[in-house]
Amino acid sequence: MPNSKLPGPATGVVPVSGEETLVGELPLTFSQPKTPAAASAGTPTMVQVKVLDEAARKASGATAILVALSRADGVSQPCRLHVRVNYTGFSNAYGGDYANRIVLDEYPACILTTPRNPACRKYTSFEPSRFDGKLSTDLTLAGSGSVTVIAL
Repeated sequence: MPNSKLPGPATGVVPVSGEETLVGELPLTFSQPKTPAAASAGTPTMVQVKVLDEAARKASGATAILVALSRADGVSQPCRLHVRVNYTGFSNAYGGDYANRIVLDEYPACILTTPRNPACRKYTSFEPSRFDGKLSTDLTLAGSGSVTVIAL
């Protein structure tokens, strides 16, 4: 079935440019947050991205993909950021109508180190915009030395 292969593990540094960039096989776009007040708090210039492997995803309980994000500009302060994930390459990964069932969640950073801890498995769901095979939302990006974990 076309568009049924999930992106594999990968790492990369992506500019906050509004341009879609591949991290391995996962197309991501980072830009200024859509909320003007949030933009004044400062936006990073670069984001470190780590698309985690199948074992990490299964341990977390996420449905399809687990991604760790952090600032890559040396600033330790968290900030707001607009994130867009293009899921067209894996829109049929879990059968009929999966593209309409894909969600975007945020997990605590401890999901990466202690995924069996019930507190680390408690996620917050975003209400992302969905358009043309892409989910997008504003989120708080962890400062350098910490991570924000999102799951699809």
